[in-house]
Amino acid sequence: MQKNWKFKFAYSALIMELDSYKAHVKKVDSLLEIERTDFEGQLQSDINQMDELDAKAYVDFMHEEHWELLETLPSIQRKSELISMYTILENGLNQVCKIFQDEIQNPVKLSDLSSHGIIDKSKKYLEKVALIKFPSGAGSDWEEIIFIQQIRNAFVHNEGLVKEGNKKLITYINNSKFFELKADSKLLINKGFSWYCLQVFQDFFTSLFSEIDRSTKI
Repeated sequence: MQKNWKFKFAYSALIMELDSYKAHVKKVDSLLEIERTDFEGQLQSDINQMDELDAKAYVDFMHEEHWELLETLPSIQRKSELISMYTILENGLNQVCKIFQDEIQNPVKLSDLSSHGIIDKSKKYLEKVALIKFPSGAGSDWEEIIFIQQIRNAFVHNEGLVKEGNKKLITYINNSKFFELKADSKLLINKGFSWYCLQVFQDFFTSLFSEIDRSTKI
């Protein structure tokens, strides 16, 4: 795919890492589902042996543990996955920029650029310095990545709260099957989002490295 072996190696390593995360996400989701199903099965078995009054009291007593398996633990896991996965995106873009710094003759370095974050700085470098046709047009994976970035930032910087003024993000969330926005503006991540993010990142890197392969700079 790549004329420069450094880019070929970087691309292969990124795809392998993202595939490993996919396998991890699938395994953890399965374990969480099994634990929840086992709990609910045992709960139902227990209440079947009780009269109506005792059964109601027992369900109320077990509610907190049930809620932990149903929402609390999966939510913690998915937030952690999002933060970890996003670092792959950041590190991958940084690596691409550093390869270009070694390959092209340009005094401007990645660290010289101002930006609103790591991925924004990398995009600016690849467009303005490396002169790559960055895959960020309408309907691109990059558009989706910008929303993923905002969701990640909401958890990292604002405890999962989505600002009421960010109408575009709220519309995105409300139109997605992967989220629930609570009455207190706190965001809940549903099953499937982690795998979806990983696929978006893979598709984006495939597009990016294809553009690099077409570049006359390497």
